[in-house]
Amino acid sequence: MKTEKRDQLLLAVKSAVAQYGVEGASTRVIAKVADVDDGHIYRFFKTKEDLLLAAYIQESTAYFDEIISEIDYLHLRTSLHLPECAQLMFHKAWTKLLSDPDYCLFAVYYYHSPSFNYAMDFHRSQLSKLSESVKWLFSNMEATECCMYTLFGMIFDFGKQVVDGRMPNTPETENVVFNMFFGALINQSVRKGQYNTMNI
Repeated sequence: MKTEKRDQLLLAVKSAVAQYGVEGASTRVIAKVADVDDGHIYRFFKTKEDLLLAAYIQESTAYFDEIISEIDYLHLRTSLHLPECAQLMFHKAWTKLLSDPDYCLFAVYYYHSPSFNYAMDFHRSQLSKLSESVKWLFSNMEATECCMYTLFGMIFDFGKQVVDGRMPNTPETENVVFNMFFGALINQSVRKGQYNTMNI
């Protein structure tokens, strides 16, 4: 029962922040979305910051673990080159994000809020884990991490524009954003010789 109530609260955080932003999603608002009393939150979390962090960890772990599983599968297909791998990885990350608009908005609003300072260590650890899974495409970890930061920065920023209705959710939009990402990848990494030449 306790686990169910906690999960209910974490889902409510995602929905509340997506709808009202980090500042607007007060503990009272979150409790209302979760359909529990205000005081119920403090049975599980000492502060709103703890609640936000727990929700971000749960949602982002699920998101990135699925992306990493896809990358591990791609690694087994050693005949794939960098452009093919990049496009397949981008497609997985893009479609996964847009399948959950509330997570997209929650993650972007939280990332751009002062509260995200509490999540910075976790955020870095997730991107490091992601970089470790795809480092076989590059010559060093610096190039890999640069690529991952660029990739997911663009995916979340443009994903939010799709969720907000400023861009259409179409294959053409996905291709435009991917081409922007891959162009940045070429400029930042390939041109400097920071890729694995066996995979280009």
